Amino acid sequence: MSQKEQTNKQKIVIYWSRRDFRLNDNPALAEAINYSQTNNLEFLPIYILDNGLLEDNKFNIGTARREFLAVCLEKFAKNFKEFLIFQGNYKQIFENLLKNFEIELFVNEDIEPYSKERDNFVKKLLESNQNSLSKLNSYHDQLTIFREIRAGSGNLYSVFTPFKNAVLEEFLSAKVYPMISLKNLQVLKAVSRESLNLLKQAGTIIQSNSDIIFKLIDKPNILHYKNSDGGDKTINIDDIHQRFSVKETWYTSEEEALIVWQKFLDNKITSYKESRDGLGMDTLGVGQTSKMSVALKWGLVSVRYLKQSILEKFGPLEIISNSNLYQFIAELIWREFYRYILYHRPSVLGLEYQLKFQNKINWEKGEIADERFLAWIKGETGYKVVDASMNQLAKVGWMHNRSRMIVASILTKNLGIDWRWGQEYFRLVLLDLDEASNNGGWQWGSSTGSDPKPIRIFNPYLQTENYDKESLYQNKWLPKNYNYSKLPIIEHKLAREQALIRYNSNNFKITPRDS
Repeated sequence: MSQKEQTNKQKIVIYWSRRDFRLNDNPALAEAINYSQTNNLEFLPIYILDNGLLEDNKFNIGTARREFLAVCLEKFAKNFKEFLIFQGNYKQIFENLLKNFEIELFVNEDIEPYSKERDNFVKKLLESNQNSLSKLNSYHDQLTIFREIRAGSGNLYSVFTPFKNAVLEEFLSAKVYPMISLKNLQVLKAVSRESLNLLKQAGTIIQSNSDIIFKLIDKPNILHYKNSDGGDKTINIDDIHQRFSVKETWYTSEEEALIVWQKFLDNKITSYKESRDGLGMDTLGVGQTSKMSVALKWGLVSVRYLKQSILEKFGPLEIISNSNLYQFIAELIWREFYRYILYHRPSVLGLEYQLKFQNKINWEKGEIADERFLAWIKGETGYKVVDASMNQLAKVGWMHNRSRMIVASILTKNLGIDWRWGQEYFRLVLLDLDEASNNGGWQWGSSTGSDPKPIRIFNPYLQTENYDKESLYQNKWLPKNYNYSKLPIIEHKLAREQALIRYNSNNFKITPRDS
């Protein structure tokens, strides 16, 4: 194609939303608007219902996330004059768009392997010789801190506390983009009818109606995972758990999420460290945790906005000196740490971070493994706090962080089940599924990940005594027909002994730490 043919194409500014459904601190959207206004170019926000993600079983995108996406997308789209939702293959969609347009594309960068591959493809496509007047503009979002930071040895940080100390100042000073006003969105140069007709030639366009979107992308809740010999296994979760309504249970927009956050900021954050682990105090609507993991997963808020609102309310000196505020900031930096690990070591999604454990732990196999895994999923292990936790997850698509640690330890240590099975189940059912945090949590729970410590073996009875002494959590989440007289699949003392054998099977020097 000649330079003349290229310049005859209309130039258009596209903001491609992925998991950043917000107007506050949205770098790509803010910069796209600024570029469009400065250059008097037509502006269009888009979303792509990507078949590569939604149709590939390996991603285990469950019903809850599909419904949340449908509802959240509809609400976000209403902020704009025109918002196009494409369905199909992102490669074909952009190839078709480039037939009629020069594209100045704005995106918030993601760090997950599929996302990195996708964005690299689009960048090369837009900036190839054939499309040299098009460009991809990418902004840091999912990983706030400098991703190439290294320890003094020159290696990646693998322990959290030194990482936190190294990035704390940078994290606290990270730029936060101001809220984009709806008025500014209305005065943007909207796409013309002629442009819209050309845009619609790029692929299938879906109405931004949540019922239509959900009907289009809904699928049975089938868990896909690998057995010990690498073969494919499936479990139909719809046969086990009844679906719940996301929009009747959760906030599903930036505005709603900010209301939840403000209540936590005003009333709960100053007792966060002392109260955050208390299971009995923390149901979905009441308790000491912020409930921001869902908002962070979907980009209804950013970690930068959360830290900035804490700074503005309390000041930097108070954050450093107040253990409750500091603990919450540290938890936000944990998310950065796990993203940092995944960005540099994408192999951790399927392989132990610690080399000594890679494919070396003697996990249970065959029928006994299948039976134990299914009992764990059903909340029928006989460990009451575990069964309550698994029922909470099934009923609302979310689980308290203390519960996540407990059920991960019990699955891997007491039941001897491969942590990857648990990772896949969480991937399917968690509404706040974040690949980096999910993987980091499972590798931590199985004692195979970064930030190595002595092997952690959670005692479910001690955990109950410490965090649900009055059984408030268990009474809320155990089903009415729960068999309280059911004995555990394997008593904890014996399970602990077997876990040490399993982890010591290759003559590793293992020091247990009971919790």
